Amino acid sequence: MWQITWGFLYLVLGVVSVWLVSAYRRENRAAIAPVVRQPAEPDLYVLAALSGGPSRVVETALAAMWVDGRLTSPAEGRVLVADAPGPDPVQQAVVERRAEDGEAQDGPQLRSAVTGAAAVEAVVRRLVRCGLLDDPEALRRARAARTTALRICLVALAANVAVAVADGLLHDRIPWAWTAVYALPWILVLVAVRHEERKPNLRPAAARELSERLGRRGPWTRLPGGPRLERKPARTLTNVARRGPEALTGLRRALTRPYVAPKATPRSSAAPSHWVSSGGVGLGGADVGGGCGGGCGGGCGGGL
Repeated sequence: MWQITWGFLYLVLGVVSVWLVSAYRRENRAAIAPVVRQPAEPDLYVLAALSGGPSRVVETALAAMWVDGRLTSPAEGRVLVADAPGPDPVQQAVVERRAEDGEAQDGPQLRSAVTGAAAVEAVVRRLVRCGLLDDPEALRRARAARTTALRICLVALAANVAVAVADGLLHDRIPWAWTAVYALPWILVLVAVRHEERKPNLRPAAARELSERLGRRGPWTRLPGGPRLERKPARTLTNVARRGPEALTGLRRALTRPYVAPKATPRSSAAPSHWVSSGGVGLGGADVGGGCGGGCGGGCGGGL
């Protein structure tokens, strides 16, 4: 009777395993091999997102503000944002995170705050839908489907071993041939899962191909909603979008170096100061004052 029960359970586990492996292949294909489309009207933010993700989009927006003078740096690690509306949503997000008092603020903190803005996430989501950037949700679903399929396979293998041991205890021998036959499908399922997870992710290759094309000057050398940039700012902002703020030394120092406040060095009142007058050498200090220095210097000089 138990053999019939095991045979029925074996068939059920087999059907479930095939279904789970198929689900894993489907989810994995959606995560690593989607239909790739070029975004409509690509711009410098698209190039920045393909080259360095959300933080590069923010750096490109800050570089655009730096080039036209709406962002300055009074000291390393500090930036000063002009109170002027941004011409695109990402630059507007920078303006909205301007210091309330209008004074200089921490550059790395500003970049980090803008990276999480909705305008930056919109740029990234647009490229995810086009199949050019990894979709975290699709990757999570693929990993979950893989884990479930592997667990079912391991449970089936454990049950197979348990049935073989039970059969051996009842008949004083283990049916190795049937045990191998029963185990073979689960081993094939494990091999199929392993083969699927070794498939390469095609999104980075598509992103590199589009990034190289956008790196050359063309109609896309512009900011969202704006006209094509002139040659010099276009070259500068393209370099920032591809490689980061290295092309702008001042901006790089403002965004990457921590701000170090200057240390005050108060002068000690007990420390004397020497000065030379026309009449001789005088000694002055905080407690002595100009009268003592002048009188002593003048008197000694006149006497000599």
